[in-house]
Amino acid sequence: MIYADYKLISEEAEGLIKKSSIFQSPFWAKFNSEFFKRKYWFIEIKNEKNELELVSLIIKYNLPFGKSYLYSPCGPVFNLKDYYKKINKEFFEPFLKEVEKISKSENSVFLRIDPQIDFKSNINPIETRNYLYDFFINKFNFKISEEQKQPETTLILDLEKIEEDVLSQMTQKGRYNIKVAQKHNIKITRTNGVSFDEKCLNEFYKLTEQTTKRDGFFGNNKNYYQYLLKNIDCAYLYSAWNGDKIIASAITTFYGGKAIYYYGASSNEDRNLMAPYLLQWQMIKDAKNEFHCKTYDFLGVSPEILNINNDVIGVDHNAPTKNFVILEGFNKQEFNTEQEAQQFIEHHKYNGITNFKTKFGGRRLLYQGALDKIYSNFWYNIIKFTKNIRKNIRKILKIKI
Repeated sequence: MIYADYKLISEEAEGLIKKSSIFQSPFWAKFNSEFFKRKYWFIEIKNEKNELELVSLIIKYNLPFGKSYLYSPCGPVFNLKDYYKKINKEFFEPFLKEVEKISKSENSVFLRIDPQIDFKSNINPIETRNYLYDFFINKFNFKISEEQKQPETTLILDLEKIEEDVLSQMTQKGRYNIKVAQKHNIKITRTNGVSFDEKCLNEFYKLTEQTTKRDGFFGNNKNYYQYLLKNIDCAYLYSAWNGDKIIASAITTFYGGKAIYYYGASSNEDRNLMAPYLLQWQMIKDAKNEFHCKTYDFLGVSPEILNINNDVIGVDHNAPTKNFVILEGFNKQEFNTEQEAQQFIEHHKYNGITNFKTKFGGRRLLYQGALDKIYSNFWYNIIKFTKNIRKNIRKILKIKI
């Protein structure tokens, strides 16, 4: 079943999506359609008992030369009653056939997917990684994408505990920094939708410009954030105030059972006041107590080190292997010593922000990352070449093009 109107989504499909990600939701379809003018489709695959097995939002992204590609952000969503073992060709093949029909009518070069199947849902994450690699890469000829729009490793906080336990599982430094912000009388506010505060947005954008320049990445334009906050009911802008001055801001979404810390920014000044810590704590409390979320997702963090001898059950420890493994999607790095693995982590692009996020506790989820199903190798290589040129120009000129 395929349809191009988010209002037609079934209750069963939206229920499954709510257990996954807002990036597969009707909210995200509407936002992409209205703000970016992108076409989209929902695909539902059911079994012989008319039970939903798979649902996916597919968004069309335009490319040069009249081409396009299709993307299922954080999807497709599988109805994984017993995790990865439930994935089989019976339900994935018809999904790919439906997408291929779209690709032909839309002149699409490839399909990109990044389903959120946690390697650690199984007792042996390396075994899960190998199973999924065989399924997507070997059986269905997907290719590991060079562009990862979603993080391959995220940090999840369990909100089904009582508030005191959520606080106590943070590091001592994390709790201390929250108290520092409280001692300095930092105040937290939030805004969205019809009650939207333009001043908060203006200050958030100024802080975003400072943050992106400081940390060496690119943000979105102001209109993007404004439209997101005014039109997605579950997206909120939080602000941390020092007197009449905003010194930290964040955008968080509360959808289904999951809150997602989406964007964050902070001032180059007043960093000793620890406002981002109190800001996070308020969003965590709201997610738990007001929006009744089960988890709080910090999004991208650096990967973790897996100790083959201690962390991975079911491995033949007598077989010749290196003792320490780091998984970044399907990419596997092996190390003889923990020190070597730690050096790799210390040079990871997310290492700095990870030091902040992990002070709130939580556990890492390991995903396989983005995968591409190529329909035209010629055009895929042309597009990849032009994107690499663009990427290099951005690095040299330090501007977004």
